[in-house]
Amino acid sequence: MKIITIILSAIILNACGGAKDATNTAKNVDDKSDVSATKQTEENKMQQTAYNIEYSASTRGSSLMVSAKDGKLRLQENGEAKPGAMEISQKQTLGLLSELNKVDVKKLSELKAPSNASHYDGAMAATLKIIKDGETYQTPAFDHGNPPEEIKGLVDYILSLSKG
Repeated sequence: MKIITIILSAIILNACGGAKDATNTAKNVDDKSDVSATKQTEENKMQQTAYNIEYSASTRGSSLMVSAKDGKLRLQENGEAKPGAMEISQKQTLGLLSELNKVDVKKLSELKAPSNASHYDGAMAATLKIIKDGETYQTPAFDHGNPPEEIKGLVDYILSLSKG
């Protein structure tokens, strides 16, 4: 009788432990689903951000204009009649929006150029204009290739996209 009681106790305890493992497994799956859902929500929010980014640089006889909007990149060099356009991938769009979100757009007009070679044609004079959620923000002129530190990541990213 003792043996039967011990065996039944072991079976019951084992069954309770199995139920606990099943509960923990279900909880882990739910946690992973929550993380995945949160990541998708963040991506959706980023994609829903209304934005238009325009980078332009010019000097005598040379110009460059790159704009990004709605998953498309437009590039116009040296006054071409029609800008070239290309689709950018979702990953590139998320990267662009990630860089955009690092910029305090309300302070763009206050940025100081780290150099002034464009004042004597040593570099193209560049500006960055961001239209975000219906508001327009623009930097003062800075040297192409040497943007203010606060926008360097965004400028470098958009220019790297333009090089294909």
